Amino acid sequence: MGVAVPRSGTRVDSGLEAAVVALERRVGELENRQAILDVYVTYAWLQDGERLDELVDQVFAADAALSLGTGMPTHRGRDAIRQSLTIRRELEGTAHYFTNFEITVSGDRATARAYFQSFHWTRETASGGAGRPADFVGAGVYLDEFRREPPGWRITKRERRNLGPGPLGHGEVPSGFARHLQGWGGAVGD
Repeated sequence: MGVAVPRSGTRVDSGLEAAVVALERRVGELENRQAILDVYVTYAWLQDGERLDELVDQVFAADAALSLGTGMPTHRGRDAIRQSLTIRRELEGTAHYFTNFEITVSGDRATARAYFQSFHWTRETASGGAGRPADFVGAGVYLDEFRREPPGWRITKRERRNLGPGPLGHGEVPSGFARHLQGWGGAVGD
C-alpha cells in the first residue's frame, strides 16, 4: 500500500504520508498478532480432534523443541514431538483453552506466553458414562518462541510451566494414566 498521488505531479503532504506509513506498520503488527493467536487456536482444535499429525505439521517448526515441564525430557524435532503426543490416544477426550496472551513480534521472530487449561477424560473411567466430569484439569503457562516460515508462524520452542505445585489444576489422574505424568513438576517461577 503506497501513498496516493492525487494529480499528476502533486504529492500528498508529508503528514499524511507519515500517517499512512504508521497505519501500515500498525496493521502489520495486528496481522502478525492474529496469525500467532491462530496458531494457538489450531493447536487446541487439532489436539482435541485427535489430529496429531496435522497439529505437529501446522503448529511446530521442523526444528522445534517441546518441554512439557520440569523433570520431563525435551522433545526436539517434529518426529519427537509427534511421539510425545501419542499419550493423547489413551484419552477419551480433551478440551484445551488459552487465555491471557502476551505477544511480542520482532521481524520474523516472536515470543508469546499464554495461560492454558486442559480438561482430560481417560478411557480408564469411561464406564462413568458421557455425563461424567473430567478426570483431571491441567493448568499452566506456555512460554513460546515463534518463527515466520513460508506457510506461516510456527513454534520453534515451547516450554510448559505449571500454575501451582504440579501439573494438575483439579482432579486426580487415574492410576493407569498416572505413569505418563511421572516427573511433572515445576510451578511458574521455579
